[in-house]
Amino acid sequence: MPWWWIPALIMGVTVVRLTWGSISNWFSSNKKVDTAYGEIVRQKLTDGNYTVVTNVFSNSGQKTASRTWEAGEIDSTLSSKLGNRNVIRIDI
Repeated sequence: MPWWWIPALIMGVTVVRLTWGSISNWFSSNKKVDTAYGEIVRQKLTDGNYTVVTNVFSNSGQKTASRTWEAGEIDSTLSSKLGNRNVIRIDI
């Protein structure tokens, strides 16, 4: 691993644009046999950036995976899916 990755891993990485494809791929790679649904939580920050949290839940309601994304903007497909809501549940 290059030395310059270490600060990025410690601090987290902000992406310029978060896409529906990235989130969809993450859900696909974290789906298990007993997965019931996924959840997307969006929060717009005071600096204009977004924090987006993706969660996967089992049939028993246990959170089995989670990821936090920080982005300067979100693409039109993701924005359309969220609409004016900050939390949505999706079938995966």
